[in-house]
Amino acid sequence: MAIILVVGYFINNLNKSHIFRIFALLLVCGSVFGNDLVSNYNYLRATNDMSVYNQILSEIDETDAKLIYIWNNSENEWSNKILERNLRVLDLSRIYKCVEGEGFYHWGDYMYYDKNEEYSGPTILIFDKNGREISSEILEKYEFIKEIDNYNIYSSNENVIKFE
Repeated sequence: MAIILVVGYFINNLNKSHIFRIFALLLVCGSVFGNDLVSNYNYLRATNDMSVYNQILSEIDETDAKLIYIWNNSENEWSNKILERNLRVLDLSRIYKCVEGEGFYHWGDYMYYDKNEEYSGPTILIFDKNGREISSEILEKYEFIKEIDNYNIYSSNENVIKFE
């Protein structure tokens, strides 16, 4: 902040008709604009790996599933919640549910298909392959589709996840 104030004071005190003042203003504006572009690029690259999301969505598009479960089995409790929210924003044609423990994780989330009998069609199960193991009772009802980045993708012809 101090540098910004000193540079602003310096430019303000230059002779208004001096060519160096115009050059200094253009340089400062260009550096602020360039810094903004680089910062935004680095932020987007570090926070959202869109190539992974697009690969997952293309695999989901190959199925008829309208209900996608994201199983939060990760040691980093937010990683799969973020995956679920980002996929939900990118794909408005399906319902994405985050499963945590023995139920659904709701925080600003929709509550469609919370009861198993509300949806009987095909489903997809996505979970972190480096996370905690998922129950074999659930995995045996699903068929492995593909591994993308740190995620395993499974499909089933029916809605097999039931919570009371």
